[in-house]
Amino acid sequence: MNLKKWLHHILSGIRTGSTVYLIVLALSIQKSAPTIGNIISVFFLSGLIGMLGPLFDIFDERFAHSTLLLFHFLAVTGLVCVFMLYNSWGILLIKWQFWLNFILIYLFVWLFIYLDTNVKTKKINKVLDKRRLKKNLK
Repeated sequence: MNLKKWLHHILSGIRTGSTVYLIVLALSIQKSAPTIGNIISVFFLSGLIGMLGPLFDIFDERFAHSTLLLFHFLAVTGLVCVFMLYNSWGILLIKWQFWLNFILIYLFVWLFIYLDTNVKTKKINKVLDKRRLKKNLK
């Protein structure tokens, strides 16, 4: 995988993580006001999580998709725990409400990625079908 693709995944992670963080703030899941440190750590954490995405492409043929998904979930969980400790929110890690929110957000993000990929795939297939039709008419 080249540097351009890694950068794409990092920026995609930052976009997704920033959106999730804004939703967390809008829903008052985070009770304290955001600080500059919180915001920078969200960018950093989100970039790291974005770097986990290519693991599905790299290890797709070696492991089952469910195994990769479990590894991804555990890796994201570990990164989020470090993030929580860095931001002095470690006490939340022992509360079930935090874990419920975490799992719901994780599932929401996967649903969004699935839908986004599905829409992009349909658009690409539509363009390819038009090209094939044009080619067959010639």
